[in-house]
Amino acid sequence: MAEVISIRVFVFFVAFFLLRPLMLALVERPNRVHGLGLLGVSTFLAFGASALLLDDPMGDTMLAWLVIYGIIAGLWFARWKGGDNEERWRRERRELTEAPQEQKTPEP
Repeated sequence: MAEVISIRVFVFFVAFFLLRPLMLALVERPNRVHGLGLLGVSTFLAFGASALLLDDPMGDTMLAWLVIYGIIAGLWFARWKGGDNEERWRRERRELTEAPQEQKTPEP
């Protein structure tokens, strides 16, 4: 089990750091989805390489990749949405607190 994990981690880091400059060169303004795609491709290569090197069944390995990547993507998406909503709520709260203060100031 340790060799499977070590191969996956090694291949992931190699793929991620080799593909990152390529993504930045191809995409003018990378955003969150591009980063998630880069993560997906890198982990896919890592799982595929470990399956090939250790003669694991490819179907089981790809199913494991799909489940793990789906969980990671879901958690990242929830975190992004939570951060976006928190920023929006903070801005709305600030606007509501500033509005009464503007009404209290006397006009010359």
